[in-house]
Amino acid sequence: YNKKYGDLKHAATQHDGLAVVGILFQESENGTEELDSLLRVVRAVSGTVQAKERLPHNFNPIDFLPDDRSSFFRYQGSLTTPPCSETVKWTVMHTLMPISQDQIKTFRQISTDSGILKQNYRRLQDINKRDVYFLSDNGASTMSAAFSVTLFSICVFLVQYR
Repeated sequence: YNKKYGDLKHAATQHDGLAVVGILFQESENGTEELDSLLRVVRAVSGTVQAKERLPHNFNPIDFLPDDRSSFFRYQGSLTTPPCSETVKWTVMHTLMPISQDQIKTFRQISTDSGILKQNYRRLQDINKRDVYFLSDNGASTMSAAFSVTLFSICVFLVQYR
């Protein structure tokens, strides 16, 4: 969150309050070791909100980013959970990360006190004249709204139907 707002709760109400990095996955024979270490912790706390588990000492969020971070999409968007405030600067990495079938299975088995976590996604939203930029080593460009909607529809489809 933007530190000038003091805390996450306050930042989430401001137009420049939050920044989120989105990483898209592609099913592959082998996932990543970093994802395995995170999923070990997820398995340990799955099933209860009260469970506590420490992340590995060497946990580094940058390890979840693709090695090639030179190309990405950027747009001003919203939170994916209620109240869905339009306070997020999204950066979606262009390079897909590998995820194994076992890792996908673990994500699908995540549960809370209420049972298996299902449909934890937000439906595709209208672009509302929002510009989506593609930035790469070759420079930045604004994408047309039609292409942007198509791209994000494909991404949502891939995530939902894997």
